[in-house]
Amino acid sequence: MNQKLFDKFNQLTTEREFINFISENLECPINCKKGTRLNIIEQELIILWKNVCSKYSVAREEDFIKESYEEQSGLFHIEDFDEFKRVSFNLIQWIDKAKKDFLDITQVFNSKMASAQEYPKHYLKNKMDKDSIIKLAKDKDISYFFPEVTEIHLEPILLDSFTEYFNLILQSENLRFGVKVDKNIGISKTGNETNLMMFEINKSGQIAHAYPCNEDEINKLNIEPQFFDKVYFDWLRGEL
Repeated sequence: MNQKLFDKFNQLTTEREFINFISENLECPINCKKGTRLNIIEQELIILWKNVCSKYSVAREEDFIKESYEEQSGLFHIEDFDEFKRVSFNLIQWIDKAKKDFLDITQVFNSKMASAQEYPKHYLKNKMDKDSIIKLAKDKDISYFFPEVTEIHLEPILLDSFTEYFNLILQSENLRFGVKVDKNIGISKTGNETNLMMFEINKSGQIAHAYPCNEDEINKLNIEPQFFDKVYFDWLRGEL
């Protein structure tokens, strides 16, 4: 039992205090409120949190988890004041275990796009014209992003992949998938301009990286290129 929570429980006297106590303890352990990085998967995380809680709960306390942060602080449908006490006391027994389990499962969603410093292989050290990049890619057998592309521009795609592949990401130690965007973002290792990228997410490393690729590379993995309904690269003006 969490002694700190137990001591706090013993100080509760009013219905509002019990409601706040229950709400605070059942709040999703990952911050996915509006305006945060992971708000895009708020619904998925809350549903998962509810499922994890159901493994530990004493008397279905997970039923008090609301569908969103906005709802969580609302009034509960409890008519018997003693029920507030029972729910609160039950939470003390298991909530820490549920939170630890949930945070272990979802740590992959803390993954960030690797920067050019962290994963320099597909980023150019110096600005080059297109013909020079094509020659370098062929000579090195390595694909390269155009100089304008940085991890800042890839981060929105990574976040969208959390929604697209939520369950797969949870199940896979390493996940690889193809993404198609609306403009060419680099040169493939065969020397062709491409609007396809391969993304890789490593669960244990909590880091993701991407690189330009061609259709053959994606086809070898039997991956259907994903095109998310967003214009990711509208910051690119004119010809690269």
